[in-house]
Amino acid sequence: FWSILPDTIDFGHLQSGARIESSLIGIASAAQKIGIAAGGVLIGVALDASGYDAARRTSDESAEALRMMIALAPIAILALGAAVFLRYPITAERHRAIIDKLSEDAA
Repeated sequence: FWSILPDTIDFGHLQSGARIESSLIGIASAAQKIGIAAGGVLIGVALDASGYDAARRTSDESAEALRMMIALAPIAILALGAAVFLRYPITAERHRAIIDKLSEDAA
């Protein structure tokens, strides 16, 4: 994610003529923090829904839910992320063309 942010800034600069990197990085950082917090809440909700109780012996159902949460959920999230990023339109060649055009316009 953080490696595509500069590409996005350059693309936006080419399209609009304005460089808004500080605003975009601030928004991205805030979104990351919100995502981390939401992930923590979702883990808590999932543990609660599975019947997990740290003060008691883990039931078979809770242990299975923990295995699913630890193994399958990250695999599904990574697959979804890969599917999204496969459609990312800024290739190395396109980024080079953007930088070249910005350099020409600045000269």
